[in-house]
Amino acid sequence: MQAVDQGMTIWGIDPGLKGALSVIHFDPSGVIDSAVIHPIRSADHRVIPSDFRGHLAIHGPPNLVVVERVSGAGANHWGSGASFSFGKIVGSTLTMLHCLDLPILEVHPRSWKAHMIIGKDKGKKMSITACQALVPSVSLIPVGKRTPSHDYAESVLIAVYGYYTIEGLIK
Repeated sequence: MQAVDQGMTIWGIDPGLKGALSVIHFDPSGVIDSAVIHPIRSADHRVIPSDFRGHLAIHGPPNLVVVERVSGAGANHWGSGASFSFGKIVGSTLTMLHCLDLPILEVHPRSWKAHMIIGKDKGKKMSITACQALVPSVSLIPVGKRTPSHDYAESVLIAVYGYYTIEGLIK
C-alpha cells in the first residue's frame, strides 16, 4: 500500500511589534489550498502558549515553522524599554516552539524579502502587495481593523519562503 501525499503545512511567524502567525497548507502539487492568519500576542503583548497548542490541535503539526530572525533596533530607535520588550517577545515565541518540539528555521529579513518581493522597494506596503499577488484569497485585514496588516502579509510570505526552501526552489 502506497502512502498518500497529504501536502505540507508551514507556519510563518513575523515576530514584529504586533506580529502574526500564518498557517499555510500546500496541496501535494504545491498550490496553497488554505491559509489562516492570526495575531501572535494578546492585547498586553504577551505571547499566548495556548494559541500555539490550539493551532497544533486544529491544523496538526507543521512540517516547518519559519520565524523571521530579528534583533532589537537599539535604544536610539525604539528606546531601551521597547527594545527589551521586543526581545522578550521573540525569545518567548522561540522557547514555546522549541518546547513543542517543532522544526524551526530562522530566516533573516533580507533573505526572504530578496526572493519574495520583486523590485528594490522592500518596505511594508510592498509586502502587502506581494502577498496579495501571491495569495489573493487570503484576508490581510485583522479583526476590528480596516486596512491590511503588513505583519499578516509578511507572515504569509515567510511561510511561502519556507515551503520554497524545503522544495529546493531556494538555495
